[in-house]
Amino acid sequence: MNKTFDKPFREDLGLDDAGFHRIRMGNTVYCVKNNEIYILNTAGELNRVEEATLAAKSWIRRNVNEVLGAQKITARFICRVSHGYKVDVNGFEYIIKVSADFSKGFDRNVFDKNAPIFSWLNGVVIVDNGMYKAAPADLVNSLPFQTAVKSVVNPQRKLDRVTRHHSFTRWKSRHECEQYKIAKHNTDASGTSFK
Repeated sequence: MNKTFDKPFREDLGLDDAGFHRIRMGNTVYCVKNNEIYILNTAGELNRVEEATLAAKSWIRRNVNEVLGAQKITARFICRVSHGYKVDVNGFEYIIKVSADFSKGFDRNVFDKNAPIFSWLNGVVIVDNGMYKAAPADLVNSLPFQTAVKSVVNPQRKLDRVTRHHSFTRWKSRHECEQYKIAKHNTDASGTSFK
């Protein structure tokens, strides 16, 4: 006799108030945060799942990765900081330590040997309760994370490059430009200005 099940084995329950991503598999609720998996018991307490258990029951990690991997990573630009750019990725703040210049490791087709070098492992910092911490390596090395970050940081970097370029070649006011033209064209052959 075959028993039919009316609810799926795996169900995404979303984020809770503490920032844990909750996933129900069978009758057990698993909570995931910073790539660590916990079991939510009936009393509402979290118990960390040991690596030995995850190795023995590989389906837990596989199902968690499938649920989290299916999620779209969204990012938004927050502000420019002195040593990079602050972005929000899925509710977490990160500082991306990249300059406005084209950088090896961040931009494609950068062949200048004097170009700055960017590393995703060292150049991405998570802001957690005002403290700067190294971002998880598996997250920052994932292509969806990098694509989302680049999509919001690159327009601001381009704007910063253009603004920096124009600040050296642009006149502050129309009056200043006119004074320059008068002084430039009001000189004799040796460069002495007429008064």
